[in-house]
Amino acid sequence: MSSDAAIHVRDLKNKKAIPAKIIIIGDPAVGKTSLIKKYVKIPIDSEYLPTVGAHISKQPVKLLLGKDIVNVALLIWDIAGQDVFRILHKVYYNGAKGIILVFDLTKPQTLTNITRWQNEAIGFLGRSGKIPMILVGNKSDLKSEIKISKEEVTKIKELIHIPDYFETSALTGTNVTEMFYTIAERVYSNEKH
Repeated sequence: MSSDAAIHVRDLKNKKAIPAKIIIIGDPAVGKTSLIKKYVKIPIDSEYLPTVGAHISKQPVKLLLGKDIVNVALLIWDIAGQDVFRILHKVYYNGAKGIILVFDLTKPQTLTNITRWQNEAIGFLGRSGKIPMILVGNKSDLKSEIKISKEEVTKIKELIHIPDYFETSALTGTNVTEMFYTIAERVYSNEKH
């Protein structure tokens, strides 16, 4: 039994949680791993350590939908951003229910590259427009170093047709929980329709 299947079976027995595989992608060093660590409450490393291959974290989310509470088990796949690992990406995308596209607010090229990351996801998943995606500008705490304007973000959002956007800080935790809650909500809604 695959690890995804094992987690799914265990959750159905214990909490009736709905599994949701989420892929978090973007250029190297934009803070993908730090966002996940902040969310799952693991201390963040002070120095940059690149992800090798992929790392999987699990975090339960309770969605309040009207009067109902829905348990979702987020299986968050942190995929290495380095080009050397791209050959492995196709395998990692298999079964994904949602995508988080991350760029660094202090590095304009990482925003420009978001279209490439989205195209990769669509290419591997083959479900353009059907899989929920959110856009995340990370490192909002570095206010004096931010080099990307709101207008530039709006242009990219329109270009890639992603309405949900969050400015986050893995350091302070700003919008980190909200970002993961939103992707869980979008995935749940997408699976029900």
